[in-house]
Amino acid sequence: MTSSVVEATQKDPLALEIAAAIALANPEAVARGKAPQEMRISVVKDLFEGKELWAVHYGPRNYVRTRGGSLTVYVDVDAGTVVKVLHEQ
Repeated sequence: MTSSVVEATQKDPLALEIAAAIALANPEAVARGKAPQEMRISVVKDLFEGKELWAVHYGPRNYVRTRGGSLTVYVDVDAGTVVKVLHEQ
């Protein structure tokens, strides 16, 4: 990553919040048998139980005709915590 990209990221609050969400979710995914570098990852800000949280979804890269194997980790970036983990089938 070039230094200009790092500098732009450090100046962008949304980019920092997304990075924090992934940094919180990745160890949880690894603990549950998912290798983030091998997964298709999507990040969505979502309303969960009345609070805005980041939902980090880990799914198989080859998802066509694939069932199961997905994991969604809900994180509260402000509190620095994992709130809920959903295994999907």
